[in-house]
Amino acid sequence: MKLPDITKSIVDMTIGLKECKEKCNRNCNCTAFANPDMQNSCVIWVGEIIDLRKSMIAGQDLFVRLAATDISVTNSNKNTRKMSAKSIMLIIGICIVFLLGVIFILFCFWKRKKRIPTRTVAPPIGNLQCVPMELVKVVKATENFSDCNKIGKGGYGIVYKGILPDGQAIAAKRLLVRSAHGIEGFTNEVNLIASVQHVNLVQLIGYCFEGEEMILLFELMENSSLDTYIFDKTKSYKIDWEKRWDITNGIARGLLYLHQDSRYRILHRDLKPSNILLDKDMVPKISDFGMAKLFARDETEATSTTNMVGTFGYMPPEYAIDRICSVKSDVFSFGVLLLEIIAGKRNNEFLYYNEESLLFYASLTNQVIWKLWLEGKGLDIVDPVIVDSSSTFRPSEVLRCIHIGLLCVQETKDNRPLMSSVMLMLTSDKTEMNQPERPGSFVIRNRFVIGSSSSNQPNKETCTPFDIADWTPVSAG
Repeated sequence: MKLPDITKSIVDMTIGLKECKEKCNRNCNCTAFANPDMQNSCVIWVGEIIDLRKSMIAGQDLFVRLAATDISVTNSNKNTRKMSAKSIMLIIGICIVFLLGVIFILFCFWKRKKRIPTRTVAPPIGNLQCVPMELVKVVKATENFSDCNKIGKGGYGIVYKGILPDGQAIAAKRLLVRSAHGIEGFTNEVNLIASVQHVNLVQLIGYCFEGEEMILLFELMENSSLDTYIFDKTKSYKIDWEKRWDITNGIARGLLYLHQDSRYRILHRDLKPSNILLDKDMVPKISDFGMAKLFARDETEATSTTNMVGTFGYMPPEYAIDRICSVKSDVFSFGVLLLEIIAGKRNNEFLYYNEESLLFYASLTNQVIWKLWLEGKGLDIVDPVIVDSSSTFRPSEVLRCIHIGLLCVQETKDNRPLMSSVMLMLTSDKTEMNQPERPGSFVIRNRFVIGSSSSNQPNKETCTPFDIADWTPVSAG
């Protein structure tokens, strides 16, 4: 500072700064002091300080005496300013965290809304329409998903029987894993089944998509699925040839409807005995459309870029190797299914070939049937239960069905008939039929499909003809 006027001051040139401060403290009239030359000099002001101002060039330090109360107020103001700054920073931090939380919650709601299937507006089916159902109603109908009401289980989840408030019996298919693939399959099944109606297609009554639950509600099929009869020796006697014949025709009619008579061309892509349900009158109904693919009316085939879907043993070579799917893919599956109905044996088995260390995944049943067919021994593969039901067993009809099944499972898809031709061959014994060629099969090595005569992959290894006796079954998978 530029020091004040020294008219009213006490000057002592014998003491330094420390003694000057002590002398000011002992004088009640002292208002300020200074040490002008930074050595032995002391100036003490008493009374009012006059002509005090800040010097921008060569000022000196001036020590002003304050009351203890003034010092407390000053320190309090400093502390208040410090606390205010901290409070402001804390409030800003809380606001930022709150804002981020709100953004995260809104993002979660947006993602959930995006992945939840919207309500399917299905065309009227008689007096019914597929509608969403509250979870609490499904829980009540199935008695809280009681084990006593469990009627089926698979990789997709568990099926429970239940009774709706109006008395209607239902089958609730409760999907276990809520993944992107599962949600896609769920939405696909709702959209497809709700838009078609046929006596040989299972009827979707409603669905539930709430919280973590994805549930499909179907009409209850009292007699479970086809595989529980044809592969179970304790139950196979319940379906003689006449019932198997009716079941075969029903499946063919349902598949023909999907391929030809529905508004869109629908490929099921996973036709197998466990997906054929039987009602109280043993009428077959095709179910499980989670892997189905929708085609336009003028579209005949497509190449899939996604993961392979379906079940080995029912999958045609062109799809397993080149991912080409078409109506002929379902025809192949139908052929396998038809031969299983006749033979009463599963088609898919693994074989091991020692010489080349290959896992050969072949249609074993198809190959055996084809070989016996060439030798004129087609009836040798027929399920003994069918033969024993002498009252309904019709050998010519059985042989005709074996012939049709072998035509459907030919390796080259262009050689397989359409379902319209299959229906004609089933219903008319006057229809001429070509001789079938070797059934389709393919080879797997190190988890990669590497062989088929129809493959266009870089690896050109193919499956050559073989004698059944050269192969040894190691697992039924």
